[in-house]
Amino acid sequence: QEKAIAAVRACTDETARAIETGTFEKLSWVLQLGAMVLHLSGHSAPGGRLLLECPTSEAAEFEPATALGEMLGPRGISATEAPGRGGGSAPPVCVVLAFSGPGLLDAARAFAGHGVRHVVAVARSPKAQCDGAVRHFSAVLFRALLAGNTVADAFGLAREAAQGRDDSSPQSKDKKFLLLPDDAPGRH
Repeated sequence: QEKAIAAVRACTDETARAIETGTFEKLSWVLQLGAMVLHLSGHSAPGGRLLLECPTSEAAEFEPATALGEMLGPRGISATEAPGRGGGSAPPVCVVLAFSGPGLLDAARAFAGHGVRHVVAVARSPKAQCDGAVRHFSAVLFRALLAGNTVADAFGLAREAAQGRDDSSPQSKDKKFLLLPDDAPGRH
């Protein structure tokens, strides 16, 4: 987390950046800013619901399938169609979801269904306080994106770098790191 914060703080003045606690209000605010890349982490619940923090530090369920429509407007609007890119009507270009729990894939599909061009779904270990493979994957992914790599290339580099960082079997690694939508060749 410290490395991610340092990388974000090192951005140029022309680059908007925000690191916030994941409340519904803060998520809405970041989306209204016109975030190009959004990283969310935490826990998920069945049906694609994500658990966000309340002002009282309790968890509140956020259902991307319905809430994103309210936050972003009509489905499928692209960043090029959005007036001014800061008006809040265009979805982020890339969303990274690093969540433990059963709802990760449904949540990722909901973000893609609301016009997010690239969704990176990362299954965090529910048992580990700090999942080393996920941390390393995220660090390499963001460094590669900042260096100008395509999302597909950055994803590949990050996935390869995360190999051997935890006890997951090779088969489970194929499900630990996903790039969606996976039915659009050449999209990423």
